[in-house]
Amino acid sequence: AKSFQVVASEVAMLGFRVMDKDTLGSDGQLAQFYCPLEAVRPGYRCVPLFDEAYRPLPGANLFVKVVLS
Repeated sequence: AKSFQVVASEVAMLGFRVMDKDTLGSDGQLAQFYCPLEAVRPGYRCVPLFDEAYRPLPGANLFVKVVLS
């Protein structure tokens, strides 16, 4: 679980990055998702993932629980 305080929610973005841990070289980004924080609703959500050019990755999703307080 990750929690954080938001100062300016009207301009805040929520982002997820899926990284590849490479033991021999540098880590690489596999997928990403970003959206305005004001568009996030509480509850369980299925978050679609996109590549570096923000093209959809078919079948790639994160299942997350969002709690707003």
